[in-house]
Amino acid sequence: MPYDQDLSTPAAQPPALPPLPPPLPEPPPAPQIQRHPFTFTGRTGEFFGIWFVNLVLSVLTLGLYSAWAKVRTERYFYGNTHFAGASFEYLASPIAIFKGRLIAYAVAIALGLCAHFQVWVVYIPLILAILLLLPWLIQRTLRFRARYSAWRGLRFRFVDGVFEAYVNFMFRPMLQWVTFLWCIPGCACASTNTWSRATVSAASASRSG
Repeated sequence: MPYDQDLSTPAAQPPALPPLPPPLPEPPPAPQIQRHPFTFTGRTGEFFGIWFVNLVLSVLTLGLYSAWAKVRTERYFYGNTHFAGASFEYLASPIAIFKGRLIAYAVAIALGLCAHFQVWVVYIPLILAILLLLPWLIQRTLRFRARYSAWRGLRFRFVDGVFEAYVNFMFRPMLQWVTFLWCIPGCACASTNTWSRATVSAASASRSG
């Protein structure tokens, strides 16, 4: 029959399989987490000298030197606070702080004169305006402080806006009294979270410009 097979001929061998690939190399060890604590290297004697000079000059200049005193104090604490082998920097100018304090002095003098001469038509609206602007002033203060703080040449920034400032420093405190102080724990946690978000990492600040 045509389908008969000659059993004397050897059967065809299957093709050889390709060699197995070499085993994968072992994964590298996981990087170790390095913790860098904050260290402060300031000394009491050094700061006492700065504090005493600031106090004397502020008294002699009727408080006008307080802006320069603040910059000297902040630069001392920033320069002696170290993180990951580098210290912080305070870059604010005393002139900018001095201008802001002149405005505050003018408002305080106006309030004192209005209260002394009982000009309530001016005194009451001025007090209300200050209370309404207080969250905005807090937000601007935190933004100024963050903008002029740096670490390894990279500046920080304030991440919350004016709306968040009014929510945390005006609406939530008012909500505490409306709810008979039941909201104090939640409002305190929210306010603390806002203060903790005041600055973000320097790398993030540098990317955002």
